[in-house]
Amino acid sequence: LGSLHSSEKIALVDLTIPTLRRLSLPEYDRFIEITQWLIASDGQVDLFEFMLQHVVQRHLDTHFRRRAFPKIKFRKIDALQQEANILITTMAAVGGEDQMKDAYMAAVADLGWEIGMTPPAECGLKNIESALDKFNHATPLVKKQLLRMLGLAVMHDGVVESREAELLRATADAIGCSVPPFVST
Repeated sequence: LGSLHSSEKIALVDLTIPTLRRLSLPEYDRFIEITQWLIASDGQVDLFEFMLQHVVQRHLDTHFRRRAFPKIKFRKIDALQQEANILITTMAAVGGEDQMKDAYMAAVADLGWEIGMTPPAECGLKNIESALDKFNHATPLVKKQLLRMLGLAVMHDGVVESREAELLRATADAIGCSVPPFVST
């Protein structure tokens, strides 16, 4: 599976979700424990592992834990400007350093924000996770605006790279939105 584009791997993950819902609660808890152990086993979490963990837990926790939807705290994208900037900068960087600025500008062109790209040191997985948690408490319209901006960053060069698909999917799942598969036939 190593040679597959991430969009194809994501499609395979999507196919496993219904089967994983058939686990018992103790089996599910053990599955999550093993998954977390495997992800942590090399001492680092890469983008695909981060995405995989979010997708699986988001879809299965709602089934096994019956968690309520998060309360709405943010009604405007401007209230989450810093968090959006972290996610947009990260997405722009994932596409490659040579096109990072163009991807960022494509995403924020129509916002009129006066801030620039977030420094790379502030775009680690912990900050991304924190930003996603805040966006999870936003209205559907704000979430849609974020996904649109990320989509503009991804598509500024007309190509969806593997890591871009991973981050876009992880973002959408983390904030409770669906993204159609990117698999082409």
